[in-house]
Amino acid sequence: MAAIIESEVDGSGVRGTLGKLIEADFDVTGTPYEHFIEQYFTRG
Repeated sequence: MAAIIESEVDGSGVRGTLGKLIEADFDVTGTPYEHFIEQYFTRG
């Protein structure tokens, strides 16, 4: 959740969140978490 909030603040969105997670050794690519993050930023 911290990566999502940080990405909201800095405006980096989905790609920023995924990048932050990868930098922290949490690669969620292809998982339900990635889908959740995508849905979170495209809600509307």
